[in-house]
Amino acid sequence: MKLGVISDLHVDVNKAYPIAELLAQQAQQQQLDVLLLAGDISNDYTTTLAFLDRMAALCNIPCRFVPGNHDLWQQGDEYPDTGALYRLYAQHPACLVGRNLPLGGDWVVVGETGWYDYSFGGAAYTPQQFARRALGGRTWQDSLFTNWGQPDAQVHEAMLQSFAEKLKQTQDKKQIAVAHMVTAPQFTVPTERENWAYFNAFLGSSAYGQLYRQAGVRVSIMGHVHYRKQVTEGETTYLCSCLNYFSEWQSRDPAKEVAEALAVLELD
Repeated sequence: MKLGVISDLHVDVNKAYPIAELLAQQAQQQQLDVLLLAGDISNDYTTTLAFLDRMAALCNIPCRFVPGNHDLWQQGDEYPDTGALYRLYAQHPACLVGRNLPLGGDWVVVGETGWYDYSFGGAAYTPQQFARRALGGRTWQDSLFTNWGQPDAQVHEAMLQSFAEKLKQTQDKKQIAVAHMVTAPQFTVPTERENWAYFNAFLGSSAYGQLYRQAGVRVSIMGHVHYRKQVTEGETTYLCSCLNYFSEWQSRDPAKEVAEALAVLELD
């Protein structure tokens, strides 16, 4: 079985490029059996859902996703809080929130958005400073476009418990865990970069990696940080494979960028 993995498509920012068509072409060329999207399809739920419909029309394989923080941004008044938008996504048949995806060979995919608990942030900052989500003239945009109605740590804990329940339910399987948020410290931004000792706090949580190690998760898929990187630690392979904004691409060729961003896992 061949599993394709990609995240951070940002199809609205990258609207000049036919991302859906290029991704569908790659799925066919790579002879994928399943395609997983690890969040941040767009900044607006209508665009994200339209993209999922487009992928369903273009691909003859299952295409599954977890919503990223950008997908959960509230751009209007239709959904009064982020939780309502999160529940909207969970109802979508392609969403991994609230359901598992059995694969061949005793493999199973479990998914959740995940959130941050500031554990990747520098020790020099207090929880109160992190809660402001702003430093040095820069504001973490979730503070403007998300409203969970509760502290970040509580949102993270709910996501963590959701993952723990799914992993317990599938403990007899070879587990692939898909989150949008970062699950291992190797994927945080080097603190030599200005203010990232602070902003790393909003990338994810070390608790996910701890849970995965305890559960024996085989593969941890993530996004959010705009890396293309793979690390194996113990029994777990950590994979981040982001398409990113066109302004971050190393080339001017969108087909090449999609092909290079798409990670392919061959499962036994």
